[in-house]
Amino acid sequence: MGNCVPSSFCNAYGGRSGGSCGSLAVCCIYTIVKCGEKTTLNNTYWRNPPSVSSDTSCSLTFTLDNSLIEQRKPICQVRLDFKSFTVAQPNPATSHCDSDYLQVVGAVNKVPIICGDNDDQHMYLEAPSPTTEFLFLMKFGVSSVTRTWNIGISLIPCGADFLAPRDCLQYFTRHMGTGSVKSFNWRDASGMRQLADMDYTICFRNEIITNKQLPEFVTLSALLEAMARASGLVDFRLVHPEMVQLIVLMISSSSQMGLIL
Repeated sequence: MGNCVPSSFCNAYGGRSGGSCGSLAVCCIYTIVKCGEKTTLNNTYWRNPPSVSSDTSCSLTFTLDNSLIEQRKPICQVRLDFKSFTVAQPNPATSHCDSDYLQVVGAVNKVPIICGDNDDQHMYLEAPSPTTEFLFLMKFGVSSVTRTWNIGISLIPCGADFLAPRDCLQYFTRHMGTGSVKSFNWRDASGMRQLADMDYTICFRNEIITNKQLPEFVTLSALLEAMARASGLVDFRLVHPEMVQLIVLMISSSSQMGLIL
């Protein structure tokens, strides 16, 4: 994933072209492979440098500021996608990340310190304001593990319909496809892999999956009739009253569909 920008803009920010995406524009891919760097660009990839030594650290600072030309709208959330992530495992006696770890500084929601193997995991970070900084700090102790990471960083504007709900570190929708939800560092392998202090919230978006587009509005009677047929009832009035109240609550709280009583 990259940014569709003029080639001159891409070159000015040190990006590389991943192909054309329009008249006089290229799909600009911006990758950082150094420690101590700062960036403001959406869809940035932060990768490990060629060599990572023990007893060192590596950091990246991401600045949010909607007065910048590359951030046209105020940003409310930052999403991290762990394309790959391998550092030392936690202490087998305590489950704490005593050797290597990733720490995120600057988010409003709870973000635990993680270590080990976290390929294909993700995080949503809530910004305290549209003008702020996030610090991503990798700390390395003494270990023979080959440390590698490739983390995609994308910006989510305030008011976007794909914002995660408040306090949700992880947010799963049908657009992410099918698969398993796993805790950080989970893998079917021997040895201690459980991480300590994993106090965070995982959220799932309610979806009605059909082969048809959802209507903008739906009648309560139509929903009850569909439920009755699915349950083998001959009359939708036999649907339990508590289920009716639950349906009204779910639809009323949804931004995707209106309810006509």
